[in-house]
Amino acid sequence: MWRRSLQLRVVTTTTVLTIVVIAVLGNVLLTRVRDGLLDDKVQAALTEAASGSSTAQESFNSADRASGEADYDTLARDIVFRLSSAGGPAGVNDVALLPAVGISKAGASFGATSREMDLVMISESLRTRV
Repeated sequence: MWRRSLQLRVVTTTTVLTIVVIAVLGNVLLTRVRDGLLDDKVQAALTEAASGSSTAQESFNSADRASGEADYDTLARDIVFRLSSAGGPAGVNDVALLPAVGISKAGASFGATSREMDLVMISESLRTRV
């Protein structure tokens, strides 16, 4: 039947080629959309992190000027609460505010985290880079 029917061969070949083209184009489009969404999400997260970092630094700077004996633990918890509840285009935030590497003053805060985050989750290499 396949050799005798030109119409069957044309219809079958056209259908198979159409399915292949649609599958390839669909895969390309899905990949581009996925990559674009991921890039946008990463950029939003980086922007929010930079904004949060500058907000935290401004809060600590103003506390330094206002009073030399400011309660940094309370201030750190307030900053973490504000930043973690802000949420934005990048989604819900988990925030960890830790002292800089090498800071070990007596009475210095050990930092604050949102949602009882375990500090073990933050690697030493990430702490050093940030």
